[in-house]
Amino acid sequence: MNVKLGLWSSTALTITVVLFAVMMLARLDYGAYAMSMLISWAYVVLVCSFSATARPDETAAAQTGVAFGVMYAGFVTTVYFVQLTTVLHQNAAPDILKILPYQELGSLMFNIDLLGYGLMSVSTIFVGLTLVGRGTPER
Repeated sequence: MNVKLGLWSSTALTITVVLFAVMMLARLDYGAYAMSMLISWAYVVLVCSFSATARPDETAAAQTGVAFGVMYAGFVTTVYFVQLTTVLHQNAAPDILKILPYQELGSLMFNIDLLGYGLMSVSTIFVGLTLVGRGTPER
């Protein structure tokens, strides 16, 4: 079951990344934001699948990877949920809306998103420590 779930989550991750790229090229920001949320959720499922198949002596690294992956998903989901709700519908005070748009480099949401993707990279490193290649090509 763990391997099948990992396969399905990697398939979902691939599809959502392609849809994200299409949305970005079509300049459909809000569609890209929705895909980014789905990417983070599929990533967590994939990391959990890798963790479940880790060898017993590597469970600490695998669980650390899952923990950082969950933090990544939390930050990224928050950023894009705010973009899809509060920013899209402009239902906050004007002062608040000035700091929320994601498009501005250095904005609050942009910086939180950067933190999330930094956590994703740490997660990937820890999960990568648990992967064992079978044969020279996989290593």
